[in-house]
Amino acid sequence: MRLGIIGTLALTPSLAWAFTLLGVPTSAYCVLTGVVAGLALRRAPMVAAVATMLSAVLAVFLVRGVGDELAGVPWWLFGSLLAYGVAAWPLASLRGRAPARAWLVAAVIAAVLGWGQAVVAHRLDVTLWEDYGYGAEVVWYVDLTRATWYPAVSVLVASIVCGRLFPRAAGVAVPAAAWLGCCLTAAPLLYLQAQGAVGRDAREALLAAVVGGGIGAVAGAVASRHRGAAAGLAVYGAWLTFMEFSMLHDRLAEATDVLARPWWFAVVSGTVGLGAGWLGPTLVSGVAAWWGARRGGRAAGLVAGTAGPMLLVAVYLTVGERMYDHLPQAEPYYYALSSPLLALAVSGLVAAVTPARPGTAGVPVEQSPSAPRL
Repeated sequence: MRLGIIGTLALTPSLAWAFTLLGVPTSAYCVLTGVVAGLALRRAPMVAAVATMLSAVLAVFLVRGVGDELAGVPWWLFGSLLAYGVAAWPLASLRGRAPARAWLVAAVIAAVLGWGQAVVAHRLDVTLWEDYGYGAEVVWYVDLTRATWYPAVSVLVASIVCGRLFPRAAGVAVPAAAWLGCCLTAAPLLYLQAQGAVGRDAREALLAAVVGGGIGAVAGAVASRHRGAAAGLAVYGAWLTFMEFSMLHDRLAEATDVLARPWWFAVVSGTVGLGAGWLGPTLVSGVAAWWGARRGGRAAGLVAGTAGPMLLVAVYLTVGERMYDHLPQAEPYYYALSSPLLALAVSGLVAAVTPARPGTAGVPVEQSPSAPRL
């Protein structure tokens, strides 16, 4: 398995470098990486999917221009899904047996949460969607990042809640219903709000919302099969949402005098600087790893600590780095992409030293006996 992981991590940067050298501007090499990862890591679908995604992250760091090339159409997401599907084939166990009312509940929850976050954010001037003016164009991408995050976390929360309400709802049907519900409310609203941005195509906000909902659906499907991932995604999503809409955000923004500084830059103590982009998320990952390790052992702790940062990576990969403009987007972009590496180290350490509760050590981390081995 180690050789398969190493090969997967090296494949996307190698293909990106080769395509760039040949002058072929395509990011479809992530799909090829997904196929290879799935074949190389059979019976370990979660490992294959995460390795494919981390391979895209390494490509961003190692090959110039890949960050913006991967933005838009989420080839990296298709590659990760393909890696999971190939490694887990046949996929019969992913169907689940959720009742029809679970689909309806998930759709309603996601629709309300997505719409509500978009409305509140615009009311509080967290998202601007206006004539940004010369020199502030990059705020458009900051707004697009939030337009991706709101549907993602809404669909994720709806999937987790329905998983608790309907224990047999593990699978892809409930997250897909939540995605549809969010697309029917949050996506059109964000599109209408984005029409206020002069000189910008509001359809980009619509696409960001749809892709963000898809990211949340994938995360929700993973959370329904893996209690460690569910814990980590819930804790990380709650923390980022709290930072997004708390008064602390406004105070830190005024103190640093930085235009539209994103929420995960902030540390609860109020310290702002280079470490602020890593310290807060890393601490949250450590807490999630401790929670997961106490309830499911070391494997659950490791997954719980890294699942949240991977969700944030997915959101930023969708929008891109936009380094050619200004730093308000590129700086947190690279903080976000480096956070899974820190989370892996911190979560591994925390999970290793945290004893599981009596009766949980050695218990499989999957929630359902029919779930594929992760």
